[in-house]
Amino acid sequence: MRPILILCIVIGHSFAIFSGAWPNPFEDKTVLGSPIYSSVNPLFISFQLAGFVFISGYVNSYINYCSRGKNQSLLKLLFKKTKRLLVPAWLFGAVYYVLFLYDLDTFTIKSCLLEIFLGAGHLWFLPMLFGCILLVQICESCRIRPRYILIALFLIVLLPSQFVAYTQFLHYAFYFYLGQIVWQKRFDINLKNKAFLCVNLAVYVLTFVLYDSQKADMLHCWNSFVSHMDWASFMSIVLVDFIKMLMCVSGILFLLGVILWILSKLNLQKNRIVEFSNKVCYGVYIFHQFILWYLVYHTSLIYNVGITELPFFLLSVTLVVSVVLAQMSLKTRVGRFLIG
Repeated sequence: MRPILILCIVIGHSFAIFSGAWPNPFEDKTVLGSPIYSSVNPLFISFQLAGFVFISGYVNSYINYCSRGKNQSLLKLLFKKTKRLLVPAWLFGAVYYVLFLYDLDTFTIKSCLLEIFLGAGHLWFLPMLFGCILLVQICESCRIRPRYILIALFLIVLLPSQFVAYTQFLHYAFYFYLGQIVWQKRFDINLKNKAFLCVNLAVYVLTFVLYDSQKADMLHCWNSFVSHMDWASFMSIVLVDFIKMLMCVSGILFLLGVILWILSKLNLQKNRIVEFSNKVCYGVYIFHQFILWYLVYHTSLIYNVGITELPFFLLSVTLVVSVVLAQMSLKTRVGRFLIG
C-alpha cells in the first residue's frame, strides 16, 4: 500500500502548480486555468497522507504482534524511529533548505534550525509521523483504554489546524491509532467485501466533493472567529474538518480493501515488482520533491514543454530520476542507513 500512496503523492505534486498548491512559475496565470488539471492535485493528495500514517500504525500493530513476548522499551523504539524518520528528515532537510529555501536577506539561525527541525519542504511529514508514534506510545504506556485514546484523537482531528500549529502530528495521530485498531481487531477482514468497497467508495466521492467545495472558505471562517468570536464560523470549520476526516477514512479503507481483495486473488508475496516497489518507495518520497522543485523553479525546461504535456513530463522525469537515485543510494552503506 505504501508504494501506491507515494505514487499518488508524486502525481499530486506533479500537478500542484495547476491547483495553486505550489506557486505559479509562469507570468501568465491564466495559462494554468485547466479545470481538469487543477483537480488532480486535490484528488491525489486527499487521503493519501493520512493513509500513509494509517498504514504505518497498521504495520506497527502487526510488528508488535510478531514480536510479542519480547521486551522493547519505549526508548529503544524511539531510537529506531529516530534513525528511520528524524535523521533522514534533518539531513535531507538541511540540503533542501540550502538548495531551495535559503535567502540571505531573511536568513536567521533560529528560522533555519526551526525549518530543518520541523522538516523542510515535503520532509515535514517524517517528524510528524515520529510525533504520532511518540504520542500513541506514551498513551499506551500510561495504560489508557483504547476507546478513550481513539475518542480523544478523534476530537483533536476536528479542531481547526490553527490550534495545533507546529504540532501537525496531533491532527494525524488519529489515523495512526486507527490503523493499529483496524489490525488488532481484524476489522480489515471484511474490507474486501464488495458491499464495503462500494459503501467506502460512495462515501469518499461524496465527502471529497463536499470538502473540495468548502475548504477555500476555511481561512475566512477562522478570521471571522478570531476577530468577532463568531462561533457559527468555528462550527463551520469543525463540520468541514469532520467531512475531511470521513473523506480520509473512507478513502483509506477503500484502498486497503481493494489491495486485500487483489492479494486474496493473486499471490504477490514474492512478486519482483512488488518487492522492488517496497524497496525504493521511501527513497522516491525523499527525492521526488527535490527533482520537481528544481525542474519547475530552477530550469527553463517547463517553458519548452507544452502546457498540456507539462505535468506528465514532470511526473515521468521525477519518477525515473527518483527511482534511480533511490537504487543508487541503497547500494551504499550511508544510503541503506538513511532510506533502507
